[in-house]
Amino acid sequence: MKGNDLLKGLSYIDPKYIQEAAEEGSTGKRNLKKTWLMAAVIAALLLLTGCAAAVYLLHMQDLKMADSTAEKYVFAEDGINIEGTETVNTQVLSLTGIQGSPGYQATKEWYEFVESYDPDYGIYAEMDKAGSIPDFPTEYQSYNLYSQEMKDKLDELLVKYNLKPTGSSLDFRTLQNLCQALNIEKIQTSQNEVKVTVTTGNAYSGGNFFLTMDFELPKEEGTEVDTTWGVLRWNRKDCFSVDNIEIEDTGDWKEWNYKTASGSDVLIMRSPSDWRGWILCDRGEAILSLQVEARRDLGYNEGGKTWFEYEYMTDKQMEQVADAVDFGIQPKKVSQEDAANQPAPPQEATQDGYTVTLKDIFTDGYTLQVTLGIAAPEGTVIAGETQPGANTDGIRSIKWDNFPSLTHPTRKIGGGHWRWVMQEDGDGKSNTHDLVFEINTLMQDNEASFVPGETWKLHIEDLKTGYPDKKVLARGEWNFDIPITEECGDFREIELVSEPITTKASTGWRADGSDVMEDVKLTSFKLRAMSASYSVDQEYAELSMMSKVPCVVMKDGSKFKIYNSRIDTTSIDLDQVDYVELIDGTKLPVPQSGENQ
Repeated sequence: MKGNDLLKGLSYIDPKYIQEAAEEGSTGKRNLKKTWLMAAVIAALLLLTGCAAAVYLLHMQDLKMADSTAEKYVFAEDGINIEGTETVNTQVLSLTGIQGSPGYQATKEWYEFVESYDPDYGIYAEMDKAGSIPDFPTEYQSYNLYSQEMKDKLDELLVKYNLKPTGSSLDFRTLQNLCQALNIEKIQTSQNEVKVTVTTGNAYSGGNFFLTMDFELPKEEGTEVDTTWGVLRWNRKDCFSVDNIEIEDTGDWKEWNYKTASGSDVLIMRSPSDWRGWILCDRGEAILSLQVEARRDLGYNEGGKTWFEYEYMTDKQMEQVADAVDFGIQPKKVSQEDAANQPAPPQEATQDGYTVTLKDIFTDGYTLQVTLGIAAPEGTVIAGETQPGANTDGIRSIKWDNFPSLTHPTRKIGGGHWRWVMQEDGDGKSNTHDLVFEINTLMQDNEASFVPGETWKLHIEDLKTGYPDKKVLARGEWNFDIPITEECGDFREIELVSEPITTKASTGWRADGSDVMEDVKLTSFKLRAMSASYSVDQEYAELSMMSKVPCVVMKDGSKFKIYNSRIDTTSIDLDQVDYVELIDGTKLPVPQSGENQ
């Protein structure tokens, strides 16, 4: 399925989790008007002379590569279930250059090639099955190549239009290191209406980069949105990028040119039919684009009925965002050498006024808990009631996208569940607290992750609060060795099923959201101090429901629920477990000591 085969029903999907597809383009030839050719010549002259100021005002037509069609999901009245698809008209726009420019032409030809090369993915499927997909150099990693024919076509376009490949992704350890290397540590202008926070980013050896950012907007009468987010992309015109956008041709797209408070001429475009809005600037050597969540999609459920409502940014708020971001930045082109020469990780426990210390490690082999002590500057309140006159930083949570990285020197994590838990440290001080980091996971070989005798690496970049305040408390890096020893955990595993038994499991969901329950054969249920795992005879059957999950019942009658194989407590004493109760009431007694352990 190609990029324009399916225009997803974005109105019903949380935009935070949507990965923008970049394989889009034209399906037919164009007769270029003299106006666009003149614009391309002007852009080329600006590039040759090194002039960074944009003298040409962009319009949507300048970026349009194709009229096309796409299949759009048609949702049922509940807004969740898909009833079918409908064909809609779309436009494909370039983010790499205006009509007639080398980058624009190359991207257009590449799109046409990809759309016709393997329309049903038969070539890919055959090569994948045979294990014959070539390994191409890292400088080609952004093009999703899977055959020599694709690489040959790409190389042909690079030579034809005298372009460089996007290049390999550069490994900067921290966001701060990346921004320093790009010479864009200050992305926000001096205006103070909108607060801009850069959250993530990446750069490529060809010179392109992107940054994701959050915006806090002023609360004014008549506005519905006071926070939003966006993605800023810098696409050099001498670099072959496939960054494009496909929009539904709804007839309600609005565009206007705007001069920002810092003097940059930008194009703003938006539609009430699309959650995305764009702010674009032709910088001569590059196209600088900012995609913004201009419409927030809110879902509601009441009385078994689901519906959606929308909150919109105003045109003035779009202009406020344009004023807040410095569209006149002069980024430095970074290289592998810059990434290799970034400063070494600091080893100090105290950075930017905050001290982070390793206090405890506990594991059952599959789940790991690391307790960190946090000490803020004197007078800062990070726990408990606000003290009069105190600096109320108030650490509530660490943002989900700023979880620490946990790495093993030779093995890779196969996936799992992560979470932070805030808890009192018991010293009675308002500026100290404990952060408990927990990961429940398997290795890629499905073996236990945390094995005695091995050492993991824990890396934390910056301390940030979560909603609703969302702010950076401390800039810095904290690094810890996490040695796994017999003393730091309970590695016992108790099998509760000696022979297969029949029980109920959820095998899917009905249109009303209720679970489809079926009989399954339970062949294994293993209980550990922090987690559990099981095996059944149906691949997608789960021993949990939307409204009910298994639980561990202790000898004293207390119960702990099991969510996604994780037991909902810090750890349990296996010697004090009476039984595990499944969702249909089936009880799995814990064998007596020495039996089947």
